[in-house]
Amino acid sequence: MDIRSGVLASKHVFGSKLFAWFGENAKRGLPELNGLVNLYSSDTGEPVAVLNATALTGFRTGAAGAVASRLLANPDATTLLVVGTGSQAPYQIMAQLCVLPKVTQVILANSRNAKKAQAAAAQMSMTLEKLLNQTIRATNSVVTGLIDHRLSEVEFTGVTDLPAAVQRSQVIVTATPATKLLIQADWVQPGTHLNAIGADMEGKQELDAELFQRAQAYTDDVPQASEVGEIQNPIKAGVIKPEQVAEIGNALLDPTLGRHDANAITIFDSTGIALQDLAAANLAFVRAKEQGVGTQVDLCRHSSRPIRRSTMKVKDFGVEQWMNEYETKAKYNLGEICVSSLSIRELCELVGVDVNDFAKQLVDRRLTYGAIEGAIELKEAITRLYQNLTPDKTVTEHGAIGANNLVLNALVEPGDEVIAVTPTYQQLQSIPEAIGATVKLLPLKRENGYLPDAEQLRGLVSDKTKLIVLNNPDNPTGALMSQAGLQTIVDIAKSVDTYVLCDEVYRHLTQEDGYSPSIIDLYDKGISTSSFSKVFSLAGIRLGWLATHDQAVMKACLSYRDYETISCGQLDEMVGTLALKYQAVLLERNRGIVRENLKVLEEWVHQQPHITWLKPKAGTTALLYYDFDLPSTIFCDRLMKEFETLLVPGNCFDIENSLRIGYAFETAHLRDGMNQLGKFLAKLKQEAR
Repeated sequence: MDIRSGVLASKHVFGSKLFAWFGENAKRGLPELNGLVNLYSSDTGEPVAVLNATALTGFRTGAAGAVASRLLANPDATTLLVVGTGSQAPYQIMAQLCVLPKVTQVILANSRNAKKAQAAAAQMSMTLEKLLNQTIRATNSVVTGLIDHRLSEVEFTGVTDLPAAVQRSQVIVTATPATKLLIQADWVQPGTHLNAIGADMEGKQELDAELFQRAQAYTDDVPQASEVGEIQNPIKAGVIKPEQVAEIGNALLDPTLGRHDANAITIFDSTGIALQDLAAANLAFVRAKEQGVGTQVDLCRHSSRPIRRSTMKVKDFGVEQWMNEYETKAKYNLGEICVSSLSIRELCELVGVDVNDFAKQLVDRRLTYGAIEGAIELKEAITRLYQNLTPDKTVTEHGAIGANNLVLNALVEPGDEVIAVTPTYQQLQSIPEAIGATVKLLPLKRENGYLPDAEQLRGLVSDKTKLIVLNNPDNPTGALMSQAGLQTIVDIAKSVDTYVLCDEVYRHLTQEDGYSPSIIDLYDKGISTSSFSKVFSLAGIRLGWLATHDQAVMKACLSYRDYETISCGQLDEMVGTLALKYQAVLLERNRGIVRENLKVLEEWVHQQPHITWLKPKAGTTALLYYDFDLPSTIFCDRLMKEFETLLVPGNCFDIENSLRIGYAFETAHLRDGMNQLGKFLAKLKQEAR
């Protein structure tokens, strides 16, 4: 029995792994490796968790090989060879596919049984699918989506000619119990990376010791690997010395220790260390608590109970709660940010459709769920709002708020880093924070036109950044990013291979003619969300969508959507389809309204000595600043109570001495509301004397 122990001080846990290998278990239909990982609190010494070491060892060993390949392998590698068809093979393949995006050929070899290699290759897609279903699909939608996508691209082949397979492969994984070399040094071509997994005790060997003469060697722990790992053999043979071997952890921290020569041969000897087991076990335990998986035992009370999933703690939604409190009470609603809303009758009349015919279609429609991912005619109409988009790259949701919620919950996980602009719609910041992500804020400054500062963003991103979140045009400032500005964001996102979510609910409502680009027009890992509420004056149908070219994102979102949405309403989608069929007519109407009303608002601002602003470029909102010594919540509360006029306090966006005003509704109502606001400003001036 192999026993390993260690402590993860930063996670406040210590523990041990106890496991043993039984080679004949495969014939019994049992795992060859069996054992347990035990976790304890390093604060109190109490037992925290007992976990199955078989699956954990598979995952952490596969992950270790993937980390090495990401660091050392040629990123353009197209062929992966896995020598060994035992229980470790699928874990290695799954992890390697996550980090080798151009691999389209996976070769399997079995040194003792060629037919077994061919059988394993024929079944590998099903094996990986089973592993996904058993362990990953319910807990990690991003990895699931990625693997599903990669499996559609990869061909699996079993071979009998191992030398030829080695010669044609750029990445090689050996995962066997061999005690004599399998791969000759002269078979390995320049530029190849090898992960040696099998040697885990004295006397085991998979690689020719002479290969180390012309290779850069790495391992997880040099003293351990010198005795039980693959490098024990070249060290004993005098081919290399222990000090010539780099530890993979140091190479991760110091880029100068990685691959710098495209023709270099690199070898990672993975022997497995206790800290890997503890880190994997602790992560699994944290995920189990989040997902409500497993049984919690109280040893002191000799009782047990199912683990309950922890409740997501989310901040109060400032804007929505303010609107909920006052919107129905206001006589003059300057908080309204939808373009003058339409009735179904008005919509039909505007686009020239007989209202009676359309009403008949509505009342005759059988109220089934309809098309689960959205009516195809509607999705086809949505694609015409973008460049080069197909219906399968979009899915409907309950408004943009539903689409944003779907994307954030499907992609963001505890421990991720998310960068979000501020000020913006609070949902885009608070949901990832509640999930447990680290949210870094990118301030939109008035002196910069409320546009993202590219240099500041470069300083915020890292290899841990999962998502950059934008709002374009921005709510509440009305700032509009140009195509060049968006492209800069895309270039920064590409540098760390991260997603960009852009809430584009005000897109197309510009003050100047011309096409307003979407994030997905520029970036394959971009995600666009929008709705019918603002741009198309149909907030009452509560319908929106997300669109992306990234198949992994769409897969993850569809999986999560099954839990929260199922489908949108058929009647809503019928109205939405009608609107988008005549989208040019609606856009002409609504652009006319916002452009005319912004002129009215601009004239009023220029007449107010206590109000300043930065004129918005797009959307339906503007941020007004006042110079009275009065908190914005008190300002807006008094305005409502004394003049029956609703504005949203800047405090809801963490910007004091400011107010968000909407200007897209009926012009006469806008004038009346601004007249009341002017009276309140005059009253405050009088009070200040």
